[in-house]
Amino acid sequence: MKANLPVITLGKVFNPRLPNQLNQSEPPIKLAEVILEPNKCMSTCALLEYSQFITFTIFGLNPKLEIVYRLIRQNKKSTEILQIWDFLFESATIAEVANIQTNQPDVFKFCDCDLQNQGEKLIYLYQIISIKKNSVREFELTNKNVTGNELRNGKSYLLYN
Repeated sequence: MKANLPVITLGKVFNPRLPNQLNQSEPPIKLAEVILEPNKCMSTCALLEYSQFITFTIFGLNPKLEIVYRLIRQNKKSTEILQIWDFLFESATIAEVANIQTNQPDVFKFCDCDLQNQGEKLIYLYQIISIKKNSVREFELTNKNVTGNELRNGKSYLLYN
């Protein structure tokens, strides 16, 4: 007997060039994508997780790095913002003598259970919508990973990693 399970057909991370500044009026930066093709009859949830490390070097007075992320869901008819996350690093430490390098882990999770009436391909996108920095040299996103799980009847099925 063939089960009619939703299928996460594609999950991938991207390596975009990161600008020094990005404001919300500019196009967002795509970090990761997961595509889900749900079965019309199933009551299912998609558990999504994106993780990364932010590596950056600070130097000077009042170093600050602020990055705003979002997760959106797209189908043929619409785009919906599902979640927004803020990363903020501020320090009152003066780093005048030498560069100080830091490595910050981030994990962004979201469980989407609003799939009952979708019945069509859904695209989930993790994006950066804003970058602000002061006294920050070199910053990059490393060790990026995206994972999708199907949750059905209280059980979890890893569909992409």
